[in-house]
Amino acid sequence: MLLRIVLEIPPVPKQTARTSFLDQRGRMRERPVTFTPEETAAFQQQVWALASSHLAKAGIRRPAIPAPEPVFLAPIFYLDPQNAPKKYRELPYPTCKPDTSNLLKALEDGLTGVLWSDDSQVTLAMPMKLWAQEQTKPRIELWVADLEEMGELFPSLAESVPPPIGARLRGGCAWSRGSRSSTPTMLKHAGLGVGMLLATSALLHAVITTSATLAT
Repeated sequence: MLLRIVLEIPPVPKQTARTSFLDQRGRMRERPVTFTPEETAAFQQQVWALASSHLAKAGIRRPAIPAPEPVFLAPIFYLDPQNAPKKYRELPYPTCKPDTSNLLKALEDGLTGVLWSDDSQVTLAMPMKLWAQEQTKPRIELWVADLEEMGELFPSLAESVPPPIGARLRGGCAWSRGSRSSTPTMLKHAGLGVGMLLATSALLHAVITTSATLAT
């Protein structure tokens, strides 16, 4: 199974759980209560509802990939540059807050029970954080694959990512001779780390496939 889902909502990072020592009347509780902040909880409910609607339209039952099957995930978080501090807005990539890891955690929690039974099934995740382009809204695009379709996950991702990253992914991080992007600085800027992740994922897929063959 290989799914592409677009969530037309702004990405929201996972916030730290809050602990309350007082009840609604302001009295001390016998035991403190830990709860998820409202913004995070509301975002996760939206993610759950939108992803569930997508599966329903496709005729896929929840969860799409039940336990104990492994899940391979590649989400792209498109952020609004106008919400970032001014010094970051002209940068090609959003190196400001929120952290990519916190965006991923909030998304994984919201998709639990919809795309997978438990987010512990996610054995490989390659999140990216990019600016939303002009005339487009902040959103989340994600690809999710099971073991059978894992090899198709990253080629599909590469076709949808805007340049220059998409071109680097499709080219396997190989640049033409004489190009300015062949310099060490530009290699780093253009996404060499992403290419290394793609190579690692391909190697992992080969190892898994070989192991399955030997087991049979």
